[in-house]
Amino acid sequence: MGTSNGFASDMNVFKDDDGKAYIIYCDHETEATKFAEYANGRYAVRIDSLTNDYLDSNKDGVYAFDEGVEAPSMIKYKDKYIAVASGVHGWASSETVCTVADSPLGPYS
Repeated sequence: MGTSNGFASDMNVFKDDDGKAYIIYCDHETEATKFAEYANGRYAVRIDSLTNDYLDSNKDGVYAFDEGVEAPSMIKYKDKYIAVASGVHGWASSETVCTVADSPLGPYS
C-alpha cells in the first residue's frame, strides 16, 4: 500500500468501467507511529490505483478522509466516485460519511 510503514486495514477493491482497479483502505500512519511496530494512528482513508495485474499498489494514492474513519468502500454513480466510511467505534454503530470526486484518485470533497 501507499503507507510508508505498511500498516493498513479494512481493504476493499473497486474496478472501474475501463478495467482499472483501485484499493481503498484505512491508513494508520502518523508521523509519530511511522516506524512503530504497531501503529494505531489517525484512521485516515486512502485510495491507490493497482497495477494492471491487480497484484500491487502503484502507491499513487490520495486521502479521501484525513482521519477518524474506517471500513471504507467505493462506488461509481452517475459518473461520480463516492467513497464512504464509518466512524471508529469497533462493532458499535456509527454514522456513515461520504465524499465525492470526478476521478477515482480525487480530489475528494
